[in-house]
Amino acid sequence: MEFVESSQQPSLDNHKLVYAQENTNIRSLDEFEVTNLIGKGSISNVYLVIHKPYNKPYAMKVIQKSLIVGEDLFTNTKLEKDLLTTANHPFFVNMLCCFQNPSEVIFIMGFARGGDLFQHLSLLGTFDEEVVKFIAAQLAMAIGYLHTQHIVYRDLKLENILLNDDGYISLVDFGISKQLSQEDPSRMSQQMPQNIRGQRTFSVRGTPEYMAPEMLLQDGHSFPVDWWALGTLTYEMLVGQPPYFEEDQGTMFTRIKKDTEIDFPEDLPLSEECKSFIRGLLQKDPEARLGSRGFIDLMNHPFFESIDFEKLQNKALPAPYKPQVSPDDILDVSNFDESLTQITQRDDPRISMAIGGAGIRESLFRAL
Repeated sequence: MEFVESSQQPSLDNHKLVYAQENTNIRSLDEFEVTNLIGKGSISNVYLVIHKPYNKPYAMKVIQKSLIVGEDLFTNTKLEKDLLTTANHPFFVNMLCCFQNPSEVIFIMGFARGGDLFQHLSLLGTFDEEVVKFIAAQLAMAIGYLHTQHIVYRDLKLENILLNDDGYISLVDFGISKQLSQEDPSRMSQQMPQNIRGQRTFSVRGTPEYMAPEMLLQDGHSFPVDWWALGTLTYEMLVGQPPYFEEDQGTMFTRIKKDTEIDFPEDLPLSEECKSFIRGLLQKDPEARLGSRGFIDLMNHPFFESIDFEKLQNKALPAPYKPQVSPDDILDVSNFDESLTQITQRDDPRISMAIGGAGIRESLFRAL
């Protein structure tokens, strides 16, 4: 078994190409040039890069192997890679190719110039109901697809939803998603619906504001946690903050687990269908939650009566909100956090990334 030291910043010329889309002529990571840092996570950074032979922009996600210290995180990284390379879904970011070396795994993916929803909501304060409905319908389709693949997303939040030029979304970052087995008799609960029974996980993952009650109770959770997160996100886009948000995390967790009422601002003109949709998604009991019987629950809800899902999937509906992007600048980063985009090199000393250990098992990553 081989161990590899991974504390040094790697050069770009020692990466092995492990996947590339058909009909691409990419052979080396040296074909890409970093222009800006556009995203930052706990185990990865995301850069805007230009593919020099064709002058085309992409997003480059750099995952440090030293931070993937357990088989669980490795499995998640492999799941993300497999999902992005095989899923043919209009609301996922697409992967062009994948590289790795002893220190890191690199995904080259589509670049969404509109930035993430967090940036837009921070500027606007709230979205109107028609915009929220359009975004929520796409998210419902994306999450519904993941569930048909037995994948719980577990990381739905504003920062993971990117806007493309046309106003349609791309869902990103599947690093803490979990693929559940279809049968697990040892953990099967007869109290859970048939489509959920036997398909639970017990690890607590995600962003605190969006965690479902059953995840916080650590009794095992499954696909309905994603519908809870969609309810939280829908409320947040309309109101400007999550429904149970508190500065004190303990207080917030107590409210998530115990509060039975959802307060809608009296001066906010929301339809009854919209309120019903949110209440359905924020049911404490996952068996009673909207979506517990599958995506069809959401499609048939009156909130989406005006949405033609077939046209939506084909991107044939006009988007009610589009990001402002430069018509001439393919490298426009005006919709991204300026504190990140001012960094223009991978080895900039302002970039910090904690190193999780002296080395990692390279043999794991041969499976990528």
